[in-house]
Amino acid sequence: MDLALIALAIFSVIATIMGIHWYRATVRREEASRFFLSRGFKFTPGYQSLEEAGRGNFFLFSRRRSPGVYNVGERSIGDSRISLFDYKFTSRARKNRRTIHFTVAEVRTAAPLPICTVQTETILSKIAQVAGYEDIDFAHDPEFSKQFVVRGAEPAQISAMLTAELREFFSTFPDLNFESGPDGFIWYTPGSLKVAQYDRMLTCVEQLDQMLKRQC
Repeated sequence: MDLALIALAIFSVIATIMGIHWYRATVRREEASRFFLSRGFKFTPGYQSLEEAGRGNFFLFSRRRSPGVYNVGERSIGDSRISLFDYKFTSRARKNRRTIHFTVAEVRTAAPLPICTVQTETILSKIAQVAGYEDIDFAHDPEFSKQFVVRGAEPAQISAMLTAELREFFSTFPDLNFESGPDGFIWYTPGSLKVAQYDRMLTCVEQLDQMLKRQC
């Protein structure tokens, strides 16, 4: 086959892939815009670094290559500031680097929270425990301890924060990713959550915000 035809074929494939990506990104941006503006959120579609976007200091945002956020919806509810956005970064692997996406809900609270992560128990989390990331045990709630891995430097404060009400609430989510700290907390899911599911995610974090406020 002529080299020019091979080059043209390769270029056509690349152009098609880029076109599909651009189309999907455009549709998602427009869907997010309609959703947020219809619910009184401020919407910022453009890509921003974590520093430019003023995101909180959470482990999810640390030790990443080229991290940034886009399609950001923000609004205040009482003394809390709620944001929902797409987050992406490049993996640090030297070979086969790839872009990893999350959908993140962040709640900036007036009162600081202990530094803590709560995640559904998985094979990877068990390996992490063996590697030295100790799981905080809730002896009085063995089902919760069996379902989730809880980590943090201040077990007493974390145990006080994770009341029976919160543990019961968390237990209704089979794939939980929660992190708290001095800036508030985040609730996130791998990949790009469908805009049609935003309402449920926002309802969850608003309920969680109210539960945490009742402890203050």
